Amino acid sequence: QGWRAHALAQAGRTEAAHAALAALRRARGGRYLTPLALGLACWGLGLKRDAFAAFEQACEDRTLWLVYLLRSDPLFSRWRGDRRAQDLLRRMRLDPASRAKTG
Repeated sequence: QGWRAHALAQAGRTEAAHAALAALRRARGGRYLTPLALGLACWGLGLKRDAFAAFEQACEDRTLWLVYLLRSDPLFSRWRGDRRAQDLLRRMRLDPASRAKTG
């Protein structure tokens, strides 16, 4: 559902994307929902603060897909320079400086 909301937002269907995000938030109350899904939805809508808050939680949960998103996904490239993305990479030991220290 996170990717769906992201895609809707990118297609200019922001009302539908916000509705999908709201549905994700409601669903979170009744069952486990990976924070990555919320982050993806927020990211697609340009809600950077909310997206990074969700990515922070995904990092704490050790969500594997976060690694791909931050390091490789071309859709995320415009945010890679953000200090919050750099901090997440550093904490996951995926930034170039961390690799040099452990290599």
